[in-house]
Amino acid sequence: MVKSKILISALLIATVIITLFGAWNFWFYTVEDAYISFRYCDNFINGNGLVFNQGENVEGYTNFLWQMVISIPRLVMPFPIAAKIPGVILLSLLLISMIRMRLSSLDSGAYGAVSAFLVAICPGIQMWTVAGLETILFTVCVTSAVLVYHSQLKRKLPVTGIIFGLATLTRPEGAFFFCLFLLVVFILERGSVKAVTPVVTGFLVLVIPHAVFRFFYYDAFLPNTFWVKSKRFQGGGYRYFTRYAAMTGFLMFPVAWAGCLNKNLRRVLLPNLIMATGYLAYVYYIGGDWMPYGRFLIPVIPIVSWTAAVHVFHEKRRLRKHILVILLCMSAIISLVSARYDLLRFRPTNYMNVLTWELTHFRQW
Repeated sequence: MVKSKILISALLIATVIITLFGAWNFWFYTVEDAYISFRYCDNFINGNGLVFNQGENVEGYTNFLWQMVISIPRLVMPFPIAAKIPGVILLSLLLISMIRMRLSSLDSGAYGAVSAFLVAICPGIQMWTVAGLETILFTVCVTSAVLVYHSQLKRKLPVTGIIFGLATLTRPEGAFFFCLFLLVVFILERGSVKAVTPVVTGFLVLVIPHAVFRFFYYDAFLPNTFWVKSKRFQGGGYRYFTRYAAMTGFLMFPVAWAGCLNKNLRRVLLPNLIMATGYLAYVYYIGGDWMPYGRFLIPVIPIVSWTAAVHVFHEKRRLRKHILVILLCMSAIISLVSARYDLLRFRPTNYMNVLTWELTHFRQW
């Protein structure tokens, strides 16, 4: 017991240090697409409407909720700082919620500290926390929906639906996550429509009003960017995954999926894994995007890390548990050093040099 408490305390201290260092290390970088959101936000708070150019009602963004969030600090501070500080706060809340999460059916709570540590060391999480876009908010919403579903909250299904609604208002992929979640719940509840009605109601309470706003304000049900982003990205999913796999702590996936062999864990782990795997299949199909550090892979990292940690701490067979711990440690090391060296492809990476190059050109532009 004493050793377990010492381990948890050490992980928590390491998580705090790594989180602060990661934010400081990438603070200089703001991705160029964030400036689109900044301009929409500035026009919004200045009373010109949620538009890029005054008098032109075109929805050229896909992150409505993020713009509402960053408009609050923008009242008292300039961009991009007004978008970086909320990112750090959101990451902190995400890690705290993962640490404090407890499953009533499982006795140990140490998996929360381990999963938070695995998230904090990911360079992609660190960079996208302060890069200015909605990636961290979307990740927080999706992860929170999963954690609430597994919590002891009495009215967890309506709340889970509401949080998935917030995720959809943050990024369109939130609706895809919700459909996967709904499918899993429907199967687990043996096809009971009554069981899934609360979560659907919670989801629609937020999504329908936003759809009505979008139709009357922009005269369209889909954002203008949909017609560009619906095409597959050049390079394809294989290239995208191999480039950024090291940053995801990819060895957590087999550790997490192996937990489904345990009947006592299957009901807890399977919903997480179906959502994560379904979403990754979607990312593979569209080919990712051009942005650095695997932006489209970030949202599933907390879900998979939490799922893998739950399996490790509740595996009863000693030999299998030792193997799982080794895989998790290897995953952590590969992820931690991936910003400088790719241990999967055995070659140095130039990600930081690319970010520095972009920063120089941003200033010139």
